[in-house]
Amino acid sequence: MAETGVDADFFVFRDRSTDRVLPWDVIDGGLKASFFRAEFDKGLRGEWTLPPKRLQENTRLLPRPD
Repeated sequence: MAETGVDADFFVFRDRSTDRVLPWDVIDGGLKASFFRAEFDKGLRGEWTLPPKRLQENTRLLPRPD
């Protein structure tokens, strides 16, 4: 990070309001920002997103309700 001049603290320790720049906004992977925002929000709620192809085989890894 230091060699590239990127300030890691800016991305790690800052406000995460919905109108703020997110760490992955510097990457153009072809997905919309709304997708990443939804994934971020799900992560804060402790929810998982599994690709449909992997959902059945990974079901055993998901927490089970008691």
